[in-house]
Amino acid sequence: PNTDFYDAIYKRFTSQRRATISMQGGNKVLRYFVLFGYGFQGALYNVGHNELYPKGSRYGLTKYNLRSNLDVNLTKWLTLTSNINVRANTNTEPESAAGFLVVSHVPFDNPYDEDGNYVSFVGRSDVYTRYPYNPMFMFDSNYGKAGSKGFGVNWDIILDFKITPWLSFTTQNRISGSTWKWHRHRTTDAESPWEEGDS
Repeated sequence: PNTDFYDAIYKRFTSQRRATISMQGGNKVLRYFVLFGYGFQGALYNVGHNELYPKGSRYGLTKYNLRSNLDVNLTKWLTLTSNINVRANTNTEPESAAGFLVVSHVPFDNPYDEDGNYVSFVGRSDVYTRYPYNPMFMFDSNYGKAGSKGFGVNWDIILDFKITPWLSFTTQNRISGSTWKWHRHRTTDAESPWEEGDS
């Protein structure tokens, strides 16, 4: 069959989407700048779909960013600056075992039958791969997904005191926090290189 597993599973190109919306303005007392950004980086998977997702569309990296800068002249001698930056991202990809199996397969193992459906490699004597499992099942089913979610915020507060026309005192403080979560989900609706209970 001369199967190119890389070509069957991975795309040569992927998509990117980016968008930003910003607004700024002010007067002698108050000045502001606000920006919202969105970005999506599609994954290089040609498979991994079901009735709800076109090929590969459920995999990728999504980013959100919100930034707000504010300067306020509280008095003639005191200025307040507040800078807030909020970021969030989600990343979804196939379960790691699926990609691992791609490098184990040889061109003369055919993952399809005569009708173009996936076939099982389990127990077959004519399969010459390092591991006798069809990786197409893993990518193109709900076998498994892995991913991460992150969220962070930085808030800078700056106070500038003008003591004299040639002397000032500035204090800068930051409040920062972040969280990150990684998950892996695996079901039993596809061939797996590890039996239940194996580590």
